[in-house]
Amino acid sequence: MERGSHWRAGEGRLYSFGVKVRNALLAGLILVVAGGVPSGLAPGGLRSAHAAPAHKPNIIFVLTDDMRPDEMTMTANMRPNGGFDWIRDHGVQFSKYISTDNLCCPGRTTALTGKTSYNHGVQTNENRHTDLQKDSLPIYLSNAGYCTAFTGKYHINNPRVRPAGWTYWEPTVGEGNGYAMLRRNGTVFHPDVYQTDYLADVASHQLADCRAAGSPAALAFWPAAPHQGFEPAKKYAKTPIKLGKRDASFNEADISDKPVWLRKWFPKTKPASYWDPIRATRVRTLLSVDDALKRLISELHASGELTNTLFVLSADNGFLLGEHRVRSRKRLAYEAAQPGLWLAGPGFPVGVVSNAFATNLDLLPTMLKTAGGTIPWPKLDGRALQDVIRARKHGHDRFLPIHVPIETADAKYQPTGNGVRTWRYKYIKYADGSQELYDLLHDPHELTNVVNDARYRSVAAAMRSLQPKARACKADRCRVSAPSALQ
Repeated sequence: MERGSHWRAGEGRLYSFGVKVRNALLAGLILVVAGGVPSGLAPGGLRSAHAAPAHKPNIIFVLTDDMRPDEMTMTANMRPNGGFDWIRDHGVQFSKYISTDNLCCPGRTTALTGKTSYNHGVQTNENRHTDLQKDSLPIYLSNAGYCTAFTGKYHINNPRVRPAGWTYWEPTVGEGNGYAMLRRNGTVFHPDVYQTDYLADVASHQLADCRAAGSPAALAFWPAAPHQGFEPAKKYAKTPIKLGKRDASFNEADISDKPVWLRKWFPKTKPASYWDPIRATRVRTLLSVDDALKRLISELHASGELTNTLFVLSADNGFLLGEHRVRSRKRLAYEAAQPGLWLAGPGFPVGVVSNAFATNLDLLPTMLKTAGGTIPWPKLDGRALQDVIRARKHGHDRFLPIHVPIETADAKYQPTGNGVRTWRYKYIKYADGSQELYDLLHDPHELTNVVNDARYRSVAAAMRSLQPKARACKADRCRVSAPSALQ
């Protein structure tokens, strides 16, 4: 895609703003498909046909665990009229979305604080404790008049202690397929229902309770799927899965350009036959997430609030399944390890793909802009994506830090790394002195490390100079432009 093109028409089948939606507008009708999920309800496109909403937009923030962009697409493609499909076809897919801290706890903390891991201090899963009692998403939304609710995998601090700002706090306690839940009264119990299905029940009740209180709802629905080891529901255990096309970096034939530590760590490839069952199982776990989204969409439609609701669908990080030969890891900064982001709701176009540079730093300010509350820019490192997709410079001028963490189990294989990312280039320097530089415009799959290529000597020098500035950035300094030659 040309870098100047911010979005293109989506490939939605039932929900794109086309003949069906225009006919619905003209006839004043709402189209409903089998299964109860409304068709043709475009959050941005249909709102003008109805009276002004009674309250601020609802916000449904769905953060899955280690979900890859291709898994989002496979789930949506398998389920026409499902929850994933509805969000995709009614909103924006961000094709150049990244997590600046591609690991569970750092990524989740960034989502709740709007700060880089250098600024909020959580850089590994082993150091997951941070102060979220003053400046965090639920506090900001509560101050803006929202009923706030959380259910799912928190993975930050002790989930038995309710953080400030949450009206309803019902997280999972412990991880994996055998799980416990925290009731609103603080007691722990073990449901006999498949985890994602039970979380869907909780989220549904939370939404109803917020509605009964007369407040706009901000729900954080954070299921554990498709994390490695998490099993699908029995009803989906043998569901046939049509696997999508693999990334071009899968089983990369020549990794001589990659750092020595990576070449030693993964000298051999695993065949596709090894990965296919793993990929299929992961998608099967997402079918229950799709069910949960479909249920929430239908309930919001029934209450007349669907067109006044923002859906945020993403993951804390992505996951490598053989790309660059890497087996079942997420911490590395490669594009193939990044999560996806789909947004649908007020303030966003319908059925498009945006190639604007978006990051997990932007999630919090995006939701606050939707909420209409005061955005505390001096405490935030990101931008509101409503602004990013509408201003060309905001979509391409950014430079932001990348942190590559390690954990104890892999410390003998992998050094830590610090880097900087612009729309076009990515540069990482590791603790052992190795470096990587990729021209993402011409090499989006990162097959050729050009850090030692004479043609990129000036780019490499400029990115090295930019990296410490990115690491040290805070607030407005994270929103300044990169040199034009690096954009």
